[in-house]
Amino acid sequence: MRNNTHSLSKRKKTTKGTKGKVSIVLLMMLFPFLSMNNVIEASKVPDSRPITNEEYANKETLQPYGNTLQVDELKHWSPDKDPDARYNRASIPLKERHMGPLVNPNASPDAKVMSLAMTNPRASTGKSQGGEGVNVYAFTNFQYVDSYNYWGGSSHEGIIAIPTPEHINSAHKNGVKATGTIFFPWGDKEFVEEAMTQFTEQDEDGNYIIADKLFEIADYYGFEGFFINQESSIDPELAAKFKDVLVYIQNNKPDNFVMQWYDSMLPNGSIDYQNGVTENNIGMIQNKDQKINDEVFLNFNWNKDRIDNSIQTMKKAGRSPYDIFASWEYFPETKHTGKAEHLYGDNKKVRTSIGLLSPTVTLTNSDDPEDFQNVEDPKFWVGPTFNPADTSTRDEKEFPGISSLVADKTPILGTNFVTHFTTGNGYKFYEEGNVTKDEEWHNRSLTDVMQHGVGS
Repeated sequence: MRNNTHSLSKRKKTTKGTKGKVSIVLLMMLFPFLSMNNVIEASKVPDSRPITNEEYANKETLQPYGNTLQVDELKHWSPDKDPDARYNRASIPLKERHMGPLVNPNASPDAKVMSLAMTNPRASTGKSQGGEGVNVYAFTNFQYVDSYNYWGGSSHEGIIAIPTPEHINSAHKNGVKATGTIFFPWGDKEFVEEAMTQFTEQDEDGNYIIADKLFEIADYYGFEGFFINQESSIDPELAAKFKDVLVYIQNNKPDNFVMQWYDSMLPNGSIDYQNGVTENNIGMIQNKDQKINDEVFLNFNWNKDRIDNSIQTMKKAGRSPYDIFASWEYFPETKHTGKAEHLYGDNKKVRTSIGLLSPTVTLTNSDDPEDFQNVEDPKFWVGPTFNPADTSTRDEKEFPGISSLVADKTPILGTNFVTHFTTGNGYKFYEEGNVTKDEEWHNRSLTDVMQHGVGS
């Protein structure tokens, strides 16, 4: 067996003070995007750049980066205008996967998990093919995830965040869809109305230009859709046009393309977080026989009554309750009202799907990469006992772990299973047992499928 890299589980703990450093980095990541408690000054959409990563195009750097685009930049985008295009394409197609017998009898075989992951400190500086350093979000618990979103974008760096190959390849290898983000920022009506006007532009034949470009860029780079975060009020007329774009996307999107919506804007263009699916916001999800969005990520202050009502509202609209993603921000059950027990039915299984904003916080809470891989991340995904089969973790005082809520899935479909147990980062790089790079590195495209078994 060829062993290209070592996993982190056998490393000496040589990196000190990681928690503080990572915390600072994640705070830098959060504030451009999640400014709900800050006063936002009105801004205009920046002028479009003729090409992205001009430094690379001008040979001022050899580092290729992923893309974040303003709406008008997407309109004029083509691979020829991305000097890093060949480095930004995913190389691993989406693998098939299946669900075997339930490891944990409490886990739902119907519920899904949507992870809004801060894969890089800033989407606009996400390196296409990895780089130096080991302290990155090297995620490996894909068996519990159905869609892996590349969270990012802002008014100044570009509101459309395109996932990097690292993000896409690690997800695809594990049979998980990868999505980009369309981020209309909070509290900036002037910027958002200008960007939204661009977003809803039609050509002379009535086609929505940006919608077709979303299909094109996703096909070229190799990912499966977009999460829309729209958090500034817009005029009702513009809101109606935006909804028409979403309908156009549903009626023209390629197979396996998913559109994910945040519980924020109502059909009239006002921002009113429902913390559930209600008669007020169902029109952004379903309108009679017309699907508007495939999935809805709830705002965080849901509770049992709101979940009950959400399920009833979705069923009345002819939609599955598992298109609802009851969400937690950062780490479940910190400051918001939603609790895992609010989701349980009489059979102890969750009645909706689960959405996670910045599960990356397990890295923030870690002392070093080993602590992340071996303690903090599995404690969240597998559970406090690190045993996915444990049915005793349903304690209201402690989060039970995703493994007790949602059934795992695997891309291992045959009798042969090959892995190097590579986490996508390390302290040295090996090829055929020889050290070829004696420095810290990361390239999450190399993340292997892990052999996740029952703990002891």
